[in-house]
Amino acid sequence: MPLTAFSSWMLLACTSEPVPTEEDPLPTLSLEWVRADSLLTWTQARDGLAWSLSNMGALPPPQTATWIAIQQEDARRIQFDLNLDAVGFDPRAHDALRRAVQPLLDSDEMATVGTVDVGRFLMRTLYSPWQYYAITGACADRQEWTDRYLSETTDQYAVTLSLLSEKHRRITFNDRPWETIQEIAFLSESGSGDLQQGDFSPIDFEVIDIMSNGQQRFAVYDAQGSLISAIPDTHPAGQPGSCMWCHEGYIQYGTFENPSASGYIDYLLWEERVFEMVDRLTAHRDTLETAVVFDNLNHTYGELLTREFLYPTPGRLSAEWDADAAALIAAQGLHTTSDEEHPARGEIVTRTDADQVFIHQLPQWSETPGHRFEGLSSATYQPLSTLPDDRAVPSGPNASTGREAYWNGANCWRP
Repeated sequence: MPLTAFSSWMLLACTSEPVPTEEDPLPTLSLEWVRADSLLTWTQARDGLAWSLSNMGALPPPQTATWIAIQQEDARRIQFDLNLDAVGFDPRAHDALRRAVQPLLDSDEMATVGTVDVGRFLMRTLYSPWQYYAITGACADRQEWTDRYLSETTDQYAVTLSLLSEKHRRITFNDRPWETIQEIAFLSESGSGDLQQGDFSPIDFEVIDIMSNGQQRFAVYDAQGSLISAIPDTHPAGQPGSCMWCHEGYIQYGTFENPSASGYIDYLLWEERVFEMVDRLTAHRDTLETAVVFDNLNHTYGELLTREFLYPTPGRLSAEWDADAAALIAAQGLHTTSDEEHPARGEIVTRTDADQVFIHQLPQWSETPGHRFEGLSSATYQPLSTLPDDRAVPSGPNASTGREAYWNGANCWRP
């Protein structure tokens, strides 16, 4: 074997990064957005979907008709086809996407109703940590991430007064000149002890870098450096979905009240560096031809697209079910609460409770002439479950969804 060929073979043999190959197109998903009782318009919901897809590494084209096709719409719901193959995913993400959406394609919801709620789709992909990691190429080992994405020249900033955590945090980041956005990367260590006293001991780690589509990519690691789905409840960072909702559209710079610590750069220099990085990131985003609008409103639209599914109002459920949801919720004795983040939404219930009401009522609806679910087999129907929240530490039977597939697949690459 010639030396050059041998070297190429060794490179492929030693790397975990997938090599894109020709393959069948990604599937087209039939999705439903419930417009009734929503704080969003269809245009805003569509923009929120583009934002959410970009958080998974996609670059949705500006002509939305190339990847979204409305099939049915009325005052209550819009059913549309999402062409995943046209959304602009990196080919290296395709295997992970197929694994993530196959349960949706095989679900009772798809088989009998013919569509799946867009919120359920996002909860099974973007807000399912192991699926998110696989789709965005997260490194399984923190040291491997460090070797790939942190340069030899770094600065460190000490967070002794955080807007997020009571614990001290040490942030290591690549220093200038950041000739490309891919050179912007952060390693945040959180732990016990005091950075000012010099007895700080890191316990868990978060990393942030920038994908080619201009969105931030997040991952969290335990003390041993292994990738984990979320930082435990002792730290408010939670799962990657929580990172997205906190960091929003731009790199966060913290608070000027933070006193930093001896031996670390001060806040003014930290802020200067972050502003320079934001300027470079903004300039890169301005070069992209995409349906994504990089401002916090679109970030909020993406949040609401999922939150309105996770915590539906009785009005929304009435549109989903073609029934008086408020009466059904009361009859089942379900607990309702106010949406503290979006008070204008009024009373809400959890999706888990809503799904249980649906299962309970389905036998009656399936036998009601003219009802949306007339003739729907109710004996074995089960809604495809999701995590109960898109930011909290994952728990329950869906906490490890996609974990085995992640570890058996290729990882440590970046869209």
